[in-house]
Amino acid sequence: MKKFVVIFVCCFVVSGFWSGSGYCKTVKTDAFKIALEAAGLSYESISWDASKLSRIDDADPFRLQWFNEIWANPLRVPKIAKQITDRIPIFATNISKEFNYIFFYGTSRTCGSVAALMEDYLPPLEMAKEKPFYNSVKKTYQNMGWQFGKGLDTKLSTYEGQLTQEASEVLAEYVLSADWLFRERKKALEASDLTEETFRKLLIANAGDEDTGDFTYRLGKRFDMKQMMYACCRIVFSTQKLKGAFGGGVSLPEGKNVFPTPFGDMILNGSRSDDFYSGDNHLLVVDVGGNDTYEGTFGATSSFYNCASVVIDVSGNDTYKDPYGHSPNQGAGVLGCGILADLWGNDTYEAANNCQGAGVFGIGMLYDYTGNDTYSSVDFSQGAGCFGIGAMVEYDGDDVRKCFFGGQGYGATMGFGLSYDRSGNDTYISDDENIIHPSAQNPSHNTSMSQGCGNGRRADITDGHSMSGGCGVLVDGEGDDTYKCGVFGQGVGYWFGVGIFTDTKGNDTYEGLWYVQGATAHFAIAVFRDTEGNDSYTAKQATSLGVGHDFSTSYHIDEGGDDKYSCYMADPKDDKIKQYGGLMIGCGNETGMGFFFNIGGNDVYDAKSDNMYGYANVAAPLAPDTIRNDMLCLGLFIDIGGEDTYGKDFCKQNGNWIRRNEERPEVVIGIGLDVEDGELPILR
Repeated sequence: MKKFVVIFVCCFVVSGFWSGSGYCKTVKTDAFKIALEAAGLSYESISWDASKLSRIDDADPFRLQWFNEIWANPLRVPKIAKQITDRIPIFATNISKEFNYIFFYGTSRTCGSVAALMEDYLPPLEMAKEKPFYNSVKKTYQNMGWQFGKGLDTKLSTYEGQLTQEASEVLAEYVLSADWLFRERKKALEASDLTEETFRKLLIANAGDEDTGDFTYRLGKRFDMKQMMYACCRIVFSTQKLKGAFGGGVSLPEGKNVFPTPFGDMILNGSRSDDFYSGDNHLLVVDVGGNDTYEGTFGATSSFYNCASVVIDVSGNDTYKDPYGHSPNQGAGVLGCGILADLWGNDTYEAANNCQGAGVFGIGMLYDYTGNDTYSSVDFSQGAGCFGIGAMVEYDGDDVRKCFFGGQGYGATMGFGLSYDRSGNDTYISDDENIIHPSAQNPSHNTSMSQGCGNGRRADITDGHSMSGGCGVLVDGEGDDTYKCGVFGQGVGYWFGVGIFTDTKGNDTYEGLWYVQGATAHFAIAVFRDTEGNDSYTAKQATSLGVGHDFSTSYHIDEGGDDKYSCYMADPKDDKIKQYGGLMIGCGNETGMGFFFNIGGNDVYDAKSDNMYGYANVAAPLAPDTIRNDMLCLGLFIDIGGEDTYGKDFCKQNGNWIRRNEERPEVVIGIGLDVEDGELPILR
């Protein structure tokens, strides 16, 4: 009987596998393989010679350690990007460890691997069993050589007597963690850099800027980032406990109580009144309730000695303002660690630069858990990192974010910048109407470098001190979202940077000008991915929607839904007059690789230029011989499923097209494929 069953099952499997065409009925056709084979290529063909790539600025000391491996192997890029974006929601929504895990992951993506349970391996802090909060503050005074005055002694001792044991211990751990940070930070920098001048210079420095980039380069070479992350880690871990305790109902004594420390003031407010806070130099603010106003520097380092700053606001519709814009703010760490956690309410955040989840030679985090919130900033904000980690994490509500440059998931050199939103109909705007950063591509528009952008400093045309870009990530979960930017945005990379963008659900609207929605320039990597919904894409001018330029790799991936692509700039006087852009929808340019995949749905492509839909071009001269003559330049377009509408006659429903460069026909190839059914295994 057993033999009969085995034979029966085997026969069933074999008969079910083969069909008359030779394909498995239950396994879809590999559309990617079909597209490649039509042009005489294979999976193995889609790579670059790593030894030749090493000739390109290989001396840069700031390259992300995992960059070169996937740079040479473009087909690995989607998998690595998916691993990153799949992990973010898991880490960010573990509400008992959300700070710890984002710290762990950001560190591992920049300066090296860190144990996920690092907190468990740290040597214990020497916390007093009796009066822990009181004794921790007193200890910091002793360690810093400050006088612990009688008035403070009496006030702290009285306050200690009103605290629960849990409140006293979590406060004590945080104070001791700040003391730890101040001492351990000294090992991350040379003695000459341990100054207020260094702190102030970093406030105006931009790793990619010609005027200040050299300062950042030289400081970066002297900087031990691993040591700085180690110095900051206890602030992250202790803040997690503060948030858990006071967000979980642990009380504080009534009233607003202020305690000065060598690292800044501590304000502990157990009242639920509507309070006003101002000034800077804050080590810790805990407010348990009320519609509060914060005007000044909060949850951000404001000086070299103010090496840590945390705000825990438990409830209320709060307003955070930065009237002067001269200091970091609202979840920013410059040479230290700054965290702002707002647990409930419809909140408003207004700041200028280095704010709203910004880490500059340090760690900056902003977490907002509920409510319909509004954020406005200028530069380096809303999840931006440079030699550090910057994270902006939102959970629920219809939120509006506005910035200009370097935000909403921005990774500058050795930086990990993250913007994550779990749900809600959200709006992301990188302002392209008020021109303050004119673009080289079109001076009438801003350079955005935002919404999932990795950006480096190109200095091969100046002082030679190039600096590879970092990793910028934007992940948005559920909701019908709107994204707008100028030049460089929505999953883009520049100069060895990595930009990753993922929107998982909803009918979304995307708008940008140039280098948007999966685009790269100069040795960079980018992935744009929308996994569900009827989406609308507008890319007005050029080099967008899955285009890699100059040894760069880009992916534009849309899965599911009836989508519309508008690849033109309308005449301002008559919107029926359209000027179509170029190098869009799956193009490789100057030995780049660009991949465009749209899976499912009846799609409309209002795109009528020749250099679209799977196009490749290398304009560099054949002689003298260069590596461009024998390295692949590929533009690949694949649309799977649906009744699609194209803007060019050579695009065929359920057909394919191949275009080769006349001068380099074997290595400069454009491929297009429209199939009724199929799959793309490289996206798994």
